[in-house]
Amino acid sequence: MFEYLPFWITFFNRLGCAVVLSPDSGAEIMEKGLRELPAETCFPIKLAFGHVKSLLETDADWIFFPSLVDLHRNAEETIQLCPYAEHVPFMARSVVQERLLTPSILIGSGPGDFVKSLGPSRRSFGEMTVRSNRPT
Repeated sequence: MFEYLPFWITFFNRLGCAVVLSPDSGAEIMEKGLRELPAETCFPIKLAFGHVKSLLETDADWIFFPSLVDLHRNAEETIQLCPYAEHVPFMARSVVQERLLTPSILIGSGPGDFVKSLGPSRRSFGEMTVRSNRPT
């Protein structure tokens, strides 16, 4: 996810949202992940759970945690992801249900598919925009 951070920050800023990042990975994040994890998995998945839990402790309206399922750059190239990495947003949703957006995002197959993959989250994006544009 980190390599796509510039894209997502730009995307949400253009929607009028303020982007809040989780803190750097460390022992505290790991502990939070271990307390919430429903199954034994690898270290990166445990950290992902810790980052979600950490963001739940902030005043963020939503936590955007997409599943990236299509990362090929052209028709001849296919990139396979670890099944845990692809499904960790849905594992997190089984434990943490509030304020979590987990769309399956199509990155590499063109703008039309990307927009369609965001469809289920569009209403929430609109709510984020309305809230973040409110005068303070």
